[in-house]
Amino acid sequence: MLGKFREKFPNGGLISELVKIDRHLYIVKASVVVDGITLSSGLASAETIEMAEDKARIRAIDCLQLDAHREADLFEIASTKYLQKEIFCRSGTTVAGS
Repeated sequence: MLGKFREKFPNGGLISELVKIDRHLYIVKASVVVDGITLSSGLASAETIEMAEDKARIRAIDCLQLDAHREADLFEIASTKYLQKEIFCRSGTTVAGS
């Protein structure tokens, strides 16, 4: 995944920041930045700062959808959730998070 990122964005970088330590969990935000513009970010928590940073980096890079198969999967999931939300909203049922 990092190789694909470097191939597509040779001037890109990953910036990680410790957001908070909460109940023995490190919460880290990682941002993908290219030419001063933030393209995506990821947030993660773990019992070690290294693991939280790794997970946040993976999420931030994953948001770029560098894998065509992954992009199709995410589109299908998003479409399904959208349709479910529309069905629930039209029936008068409230959808959590909307």
